[in-house]
Amino acid sequence: MSPRLTADERRARVIAWATTEFAQRGLHGASTERIAAAAGISHAYVFRLFGTKKALFIACSEWSCAQIGASFQEAADAYGRGEIQAPTTLAAMGDAYMRLLSERRDHLLLQLHSFAASDDDEIRDSAQRSYGRIWCLVVGLSGCSDAEAQTFFGHGMRMNVAAAMKLEDVTGPDARWASVLRGVPLSPS
Repeated sequence: MSPRLTADERRARVIAWATTEFAQRGLHGASTERIAAAAGISHAYVFRLFGTKKALFIACSEWSCAQIGASFQEAADAYGRGEIQAPTTLAAMGDAYMRLLSERRDHLLLQLHSFAASDDDEIRDSAQRSYGRIWCLVVGLSGCSDAEAQTFFGHGMRMNVAAAMKLEDVTGPDARWASVLRGVPLSPS
C-alpha cells in the first residue's frame, strides 16, 4: 500500500497533470474528468482542491511561470559559478529557456493559452503578475537595462512562436524563413 498523500501533494499532482491537459486543450477544451483520472483522484476532489476549473487553470499557469523563473535562476546561478559558458547572464538564461521549451513544451503551450484567455479579468491579472515577476527576475539577475530586457523578451516571444509551430520540422527549399525565425545560423548559399 502506498503512503497517503497530503493535500499539498495531491494539489501538486493535479497541477502536474492539469498543466499537460490545459496545454493541449486550453481552458475550455480541457476536461477535469481526465485530469482527475490521470491524477488518481475523484473528480469531486479536484473541485474541493481548486474550487473551479478556471482556478485550476490559473494555478497551473502560475506554476508553469514559476518553473520558467526557476530555470532562469538556475542558469544565472550556474553562470555566476562559471559552470555555464555563455557571453552574458542573459544568454545563459536564454539558453535555459530554449532547453525548457524543447524538454517541456507544455509550459509554452500553457503560456499561449493563458495569453489567449486574457479576456477574462482573473486570468489576465494572473498572467500579468506572473509575467511581471519573470521580468523583474530577469532584470534583477542580469542587471540589464530596460532596452536589453525588451530585446531578451522579444527573442523569447520569437522562440515561443518557433517552438509552438515546431519550426524545426520545416524543411525543403522554402524553409529559410523558419530557420531565420528560429535563429539558426544559415549556411552560405
